[in-house]
Amino acid sequence: MQELPSLPRAAEPAKLAKMTPSARPSTASRLAVYAPPLVALPAVGFGLAGLLGAGPSFLRRHPIVSAALACGGVVALAKSQFDRFFIEHPDYEVVDVMNGLEIRLYRERIVAETTVHALTFDEARTEGFRRLAGYISGDNEPARSSR
Repeated sequence: MQELPSLPRAAEPAKLAKMTPSARPSTASRLAVYAPPLVALPAVGFGLAGLLGAGPSFLRRHPIVSAALACGGVVALAKSQFDRFFIEHPDYEVVDVMNGLEIRLYRERIVAETTVHALTFDEARTEGFRRLAGYISGDNEPARSSR
């Protein structure tokens, strides 16, 4: 078995084990990432079925509603996928693969992170950006007195 190179300090298992439950993402927030596609796919399906005359009777009688439902579902699905693909990730080297699981080695880097509790990805991204912008502009340092 190949010996793995030592990992950067940020990836040490001891540090990960010390994470408090509040620092870990909640089950609801992890599942919320999947909400847009899970809503969009049935919307597309019902919309197309209504247009083809095979869906619920309301959608068969109202083709404009069926078309709007299908188009809205496609837009929501495309947006969720674009959000996922265009978020930057740090460079890494795969040092080993075990049963489909990659062991990755990341270069050292400085990271500013925060935990955001939000119902949607867009709300989380907006709040995270606001916090990061504040940190960069100096909100991370205590105010100095004018004495």
